[in-house]
Amino acid sequence: MANFADGEDRRRFVETLGEACGKTGWRFHAYVLMGHRYHLLVEPPEGRLMERLKLELPPQPPPRIMTAADTANQPM
Repeated sequence: MANFADGEDRRRFVETLGEACGKTGWRFHAYVLMGHRYHLLVEPPEGRLMERLKLELPPQPPPRIMTAADTANQPM
């Protein structure tokens, strides 16, 4: 499935990214848009990336640690 349907879709994505960076203070350095993914080079204010990511991303459940019993019951 493609992320971007056409050039207008790509333009809107870049515009929205610019608005988000303006609201958060992130500096937007570069981007590459491909059909099914994109790469961004952004910089948070004061270089505090991990602190900013923790604020921006929703909380994630802790990783599940699989035991030998878990793996024994999985099909190959």
